[in-house]
Amino acid sequence: MRMLTMVLKRSSYTLPMLAGLLFGQPAEWSVEASDYEHVMTVTAHILVDGSSSDLNTLSLAAFKDSECRGIADTSYLVGDKRLYFLLVYANSNQDLISFKVFNSRNGSVRTAFEQVTFSSGDAFGNPDQPFTIGVENITSLDTRPLHAGSLILENAFPNPFNARLNVEITRTDSESGRAAVLSLVDLSGRTTLQTTVNSGFSGLLQLNAEQLPSGIYLLQFNDGRHRQQRRVTLLK
Repeated sequence: MRMLTMVLKRSSYTLPMLAGLLFGQPAEWSVEASDYEHVMTVTAHILVDGSSSDLNTLSLAAFKDSECRGIADTSYLVGDKRLYFLLVYANSNQDLISFKVFNSRNGSVRTAFEQVTFSSGDAFGNPDQPFTIGVENITSLDTRPLHAGSLILENAFPNPFNARLNVEITRTDSESGRAAVLSLVDLSGRTTLQTTVNSGFSGLLQLNAEQLPSGIYLLQFNDGRHRQQRRVTLLK
């Protein structure tokens, strides 16, 4: 496994320079490694809408604000996970690095939930325990309310929110025996808030997150058959 990691890292030095030409990535996704003195590595696995992604049309990039600092345009199946081996460049430590994911199938770009602080020589993740990067709704450019089966997640506001989050939802089914729940889930997958939504409900619900810490959460509307999800940010 150690030999595999080293070979893939070497490949990453050259592939980013060709990414814009070969894979039609966004024009701002380019980086010149020779402009930077320091490098760190990220071995990443991408979650799409909270689930492990096996899409081979995704590319991953690192950014400092709007400046691209690294690209992984090729993924590798290692065991049951698709991994991205990313080199991130900088000229100083403590840069706040964010991540974006590009889907070449539909041209959509999404900003990931996670951020890291750059430190020269650091390694985030490895093939056995990759660093998880999460995005939502990257398989579609549709910005209308999320709708699946009998569930419609209309809107969540304000976002970012401070303690109280207003959520507009609709249940169009008439199966009163089947429960549906509206949940707030942290990025570790732990449910922090949850309320039951009766069949036929359409309107506004309010979630009280006064006891929760600031951070990024997933708002999930789930009836056991279908699930809709949005990312929300709690700021205190």
